[in-house]
Amino acid sequence: MLNQGIPAFRLPREIVDREIRQVAATGVIICCGSKSYRRHAGRLSEDFDAVVLAAGTLRPNILELPARN
Repeated sequence: MLNQGIPAFRLPREIVDREIRQVAATGVIICCGSKSYRRHAGRLSEDFDAVVLAAGTLRPNILELPARN
């Protein structure tokens, strides 16, 4: 969501990529696009010390204004 919500001129993509690599280098497992968390949330908490589930959406908020298109 950092890539989508913050313009690149304010937060360069190279910085976001570097930060993600640094987090992953500590041993954090990053799994994006998974829709099976409901089935596996209990098992994940048994298998790992910590579990972070973050939901996001790329659907835009469309304002109901004349000539919005």
